[in-house]
Amino acid sequence: MINRILLIVLATFSFALNSYTELKLVAITHSHCPACQAWHKYVADGYPGERSGLPSLTIYDVSNKGDLQWVQSHISNAYLRGLPTFVLMQGIVVKDSFTGFYGKESFYKTLNDKLELYQY
Repeated sequence: MINRILLIVLATFSFALNSYTELKLVAITHSHCPACQAWHKYVADGYPGERSGLPSLTIYDVSNKGDLQWVQSHISNAYLRGLPTFVLMQGIVVKDSFTGFYGKESFYKTLNDKLELYQY
């Protein structure tokens, strides 16, 4: 009986913790990728982030060995379909992703569409 109650309490706590963990945007790029370079130029350098209600941004450049190791240990290959790849994470859990850069407006439209799914 106590084990069952403990299990229910832990499950409730885990759900609550996930519910309150903010979404974060992880950008996976490569220094020699032309689309990644364009994204850096038109979006990353001026990304407004949390001050405008968007998730905080972390950029991993997989041409850097340390960044590559982080991506390999945290992001499933199923989400890596090309570069740049953008991953919405809640804590250490991947919630959604999208790939490619087709201009600033397209990037923000896709990002906002994804965020609407999570009522962000």
